[in-house]
Amino acid sequence: GVRYWGNFVANADRKAEPIWPPGKGEKVFVYLHPGYRQFNGLVEQLSQLNFRTLVIAPGIPKPIMDRLGNKQLRISGKAVDMEAVCEQCRVVINHASQGAMTQVFRLGRPMIMLPNFVEQTLLAWRAGRQSLGLMATPDPKSHRYGRMIERLLDSPEHFEAAERFAEKYRKTPFHYQDLVDHIHTEIEALLS
Repeated sequence: GVRYWGNFVANADRKAEPIWPPGKGEKVFVYLHPGYRQFNGLVEQLSQLNFRTLVIAPGIPKPIMDRLGNKQLRISGKAVDMEAVCEQCRVVINHASQGAMTQVFRLGRPMIMLPNFVEQTLLAWRAGRQSLGLMATPDPKSHRYGRMIERLLDSPEHFEAAERFAEKYRKTPFHYQDLVDHIHTEIEALLS
């Protein structure tokens, strides 16, 4: 009996366009914190696969970016426009934070979720139960990222579930100013 407006993306319009590595392979987008204990292992695995991978790692030191990046994998510490990312690629890998999950699912893309904390694990588990993506096993040492990506790409049910989610919430305000304007309108209506 309540209206749920969800969370929003602050300053989304100011973020940069994603710059993918050149080539013809499937694009893979990764947004993970460089302090994630399996970050180096994930990046090293992805750099050996035939995907065009863009890794966004906030606060990553330049020497690590230079050491881990190659012609198939680009690393940056700067945020990019997620709408552009989801228009340009089909695979998103993330920690399963509420903001990122909401944004990616609202843009009609499933995710590979690598939770870092209990709350993220619970969110990832619930999203996985709804076929919105794949939750990685709790033991990150056993992760085979290439297999997870192929499994997601070969699974129409995950893309269909993400599209249903996006359709359900398509008219819900998403960007900060839209949400503020909408809340203002709702408050005015309640007061009158």
